[in-house]
Amino acid sequence: MLLASAQQGVSASDSESSDPLAGLDGPHGEAWHTSVERLLVYTSADQALSAIAIIDARHYTDAAPELAAALGSMDDRVVKAALVTLVRFSGLRVDAKTAVVTRTLIRKEDPEVRILAARIAGAVKDDHAIPDLIAMIGATTPDERNAAAESLEKISGERIGADAAAWSAWWAQDEQRFQRKLPRINEQLASKVPDQIAEALVSLRNFTHHPDEVGALVEPYLDSPDPMIRNIASQSLPDPMRLRDPAASDIDVLVNPAVRAPVIAPPAPAPAPPPSG
Repeated sequence: MLLASAQQGVSASDSESSDPLAGLDGPHGEAWHTSVERLLVYTSADQALSAIAIIDARHYTDAAPELAAALGSMDDRVVKAALVTLVRFSGLRVDAKTAVVTRTLIRKEDPEVRILAARIAGAVKDDHAIPDLIAMIGATTPDERNAAAESLEKISGERIGADAAAWSAWWAQDEQRFQRKLPRINEQLASKVPDQIAEALVSLRNFTHHPDEVGALVEPYLDSPDPMIRNIASQSLPDPMRLRDPAASDIDVLVNPAVRAPVIAPPAPAPAPPPSG
């Protein structure tokens, strides 16, 4: 409905060079991303809605960072349209900045915005959103409660349903388990023994619901001279931080400009063999 109404603002003139929307069909380079950001953030709400409608209809998933920027709009229509499109693209992992913006929208008063934001948090497995999602289960409407519960289950792997008390108990137990293990993990990391460090890094994979603490412990080992340690560390990063991993997937490169693949020049042709005598 939101996107259908937005599409009404797209006229046939979008194919003309004088229409800024025409640029959406150009090559998707840096200039394209700059143009999309200008349309979504720095123009009128009506033009932003028209641009979002085109991005959604043509499934331009590489516009995810610009859609995230549009979530800061003062116009609720733009925020909702951007959220709707991000939900459609939510099989993709988005960057940490997008997750932060989306997380703040879970606290909004508008139920529709809260539901959409909760769905994105679940799709991208944003561990930071867990407390807000648990609080959202206490909301008045069943749709809000169900959206929060479904996202919590996607993030945690647990099957608890829309029971705020049970989720609160699970969250407290997870925190206690992490704090119990932390002294041993710190001891192993301080040992400077490769096998001990590797064991500690593997252990941290069980605590991805604490991304700030885990990330701070893992990051120093991403530059380890030991390739085994580097590999284990890259696999132990919480999901939002793995976007910085050199082995980022093609989808990560699409939706996060910070990890876009560099343009690689084709190899130089082999020199011609010397003429035979």
